[in-house]
Parts: sequence; C-alpha cells; structure tokens
Amino acid sequence: MLLGPRVGVIAWGTKSSKAPFGRWSYSIAEVVNALRQRGINAGAVSIQDLSQGQKISFWRQGTDRLWHAEKQPVPDIFYNRILSRRREQSPTVQKTLRSLQEQGKILFNPGYLSKELVYNSLVDSDVCSYLPETLLQPSPEQVAETVPQWKTIYLKPLNSCAGKGIYRLHKGNGRWQVIGIRNKRPINFSFQDDRTLCLWMEKLFRRKKYLAQQGILLDRYRNRPYDFRVLVQKNEAGEWTFVNTGIRLAGRGQVVTHRPNGGQIVFPEKMFNRRFGPHKWKPFVKEISQMSVSAAKVLEERHGGTFGILTLDVGWQSKEKKLWILEINSKPGRFDEPHIQRKSYDLLAAYLRHLWVQRGMKDENIHSL
Repeated sequence: MLLGPRVGVIAWGTKSSKAPFGRWSYSIAEVVNALRQRGINAGAVSIQDLSQGQKISFWRQGTDRLWHAEKQPVPDIFYNRILSRRREQSPTVQKTLRSLQEQGKILFNPGYLSKELVYNSLVDSDVCSYLPETLLQPSPEQVAETVPQWKTIYLKPLNSCAGKGIYRLHKGNGRWQVIGIRNKRPINFSFQDDRTLCLWMEKLFRRKKYLAQQGILLDRYRNRPYDFRVLVQKNEAGEWTFVNTGIRLAGRGQVVTHRPNGGQIVFPEKMFNRRFGPHKWKPFVKEISQMSVSAAKVLEERHGGTFGILTLDVGWQSKEKKLWILEINSKPGRFDEPHIQRKSYDLLAAYLRHLWVQRGMKDENIHSL
C-alpha cells in the first residue's frame, strides 16, 4: 500500500484503453511506475479528463503490463508531462492548467519553455556570460549583416525541441552554405548572394518565429562536435542540485547532437580523461554544476512558475576554455545512462514528498486561521 503523496502525471489522453496516452504511453508508464516503486502514489491523468469534474480516471499499469483506471478525486500535486508543444499551447489545455493553479493545486514544470523566454530571463543575470550572442526574431537583412562578426549563424525556431527546424549558415568562397535537417536527415544547399539567401529566410520566418544565434565552434571528438546534456533537479529540501551530465556526439554531417537525429552517447569519464587527464577534470565539472544550478534558479524565479527538473545543452570550446548554454528544456526525455536516470527518479520522488509536506503545512495554516 502506497502512503506517500498522490500525484497526477498529466499527459495528452486518447480513447484507447490499451494505449491511453497514444505514442507517449510507454514513457508516461515509465515515470508512473518509477515513482510508485519509490513509494509515491502516482497515476497518469489525461488533461482532457481534468476539465470534466471532481472525479478523474487515475491510470497505472498492473503487473500484467496492461493499463488500468480507477475513478478518484483530483490530486493536489501534478507533474506536467504533456509531450506536445502544439497541444499544450491549445486554448483548452491552457485554460485547464490555469484552473488547476487557481484551485490551489501544485503544478510543476507548467509548460514548455520558449527560447525567447529563456534568453530574456538569463541575459541580464549572473550567467549571462555563458549565453551566445543572440538576435530575437531578426529580419533576414539583420542575419546577413551579422555574419562578418559571427562567421557562423544558427537559426532556431523559438518554439521547438529535438533539433527540429534548426539551420546552420556559413559564408565561404563567396557563397552561403546552409545545413539543416529534414525527415531526420541532413540537407545541404547554398545561395550565391545575400539577396537569394534573404528571400529564403523571408519564407522561413513567415512560417515560424526564429532567433539567430552566434555559431559556437564546439570541441570535437572523433572529428565530430559534441555537447553536454546536463540534468538539474530539486531535492528533498526543494533546492536545485546538479545531478549529472551525459555527452552527446553529433551524427555525421548533422548540425545538432540529438539522439533522434543520429547523435551518439559518449561516456563522460572517457572524454574527461582524454581532454583533461585523469582526475584533473573536477574543476570543469564543478563549473558546469554551478552554472547549471544558477541558470535553473534564475529561470524559475523570472518565469514565475514552479519547476522541479530541467536539462541544459551545454557547449564547450577547449581552446578558449569556455562553456556555453545552448538550450534549456523543461520536458526532458529519459537519460540513456541508467545510473543518471535512476538518480533522476530518486530525486523526483524526494521532491514530490517535499511538495506533499509543504502542501500539508499550508493546509494546516489555513485551517488554524
């Protein structure tokens, strides 16, 4: 019997009882099962169901690996795992999420982060020196004019994840070289002059809002660029803490390191020993830790919502000995490194117990008035 906090893991629901959360059913089940194994009374909850009334379907997997639902009262604590930016931003979903908060429910990781929000939150903070130079929603002409200073430019949609819609621009031999991703495969094309490049960008910017980011010449391993995937979470005291970092090696010819686009895992110890020598990499990891925790604190404070888990994509320039914050993600996927993922679930359960205690103290104060 689970005596810990009752927690709803919010997801986008379907009408199927075999896969009640569609293609995300497996990942949602993994989170729910991991929390239940750690004493948390967790269940998956459809966001559509939350708008219906006081009783909701509380989904979990049984020992038979089949999904089962029980009608239960609405929990007091929710973890947002709606894994579709488009669906999360729909008016109906936004209304439901606002309603939960207005009812006094605890909702953490309330939504996807836009790159514009992340940049504006950090640009005048203590971690601003870790941000590449950035133009928010630039004109095509501004992008073309910036190349002499930046050499290489990344165009990134303000609202995207997993490397979707990213292009790398570089001018060489009098031509513009563009590398992007289409159907998870790299594409290459070029433009002869600024005018044809700007015409292409005009069409691109009409479809989505973009930012232009200074291209960082990342350190390379096996002649391929890599970056760090850093995990920070809140602990049993509700304080941000550095959990660990993985390394993602870009696929051949790719502009990003994401696994769905051909990225590969590299064990950090192997990389650190090669770059810094045995046992000499601890100051480097300490800087990653301090930078990431500071960024999480600032971002949460300026966002105004409650967050419990974030990942950062961090770049490294070995010659300059310089770290860069490339992305921050509030809906991280699982880590492929088992020891990191286990630690993540341990901390998630500990943080939920902290929220439960805080919730109980709040209720006691209300009843004592």
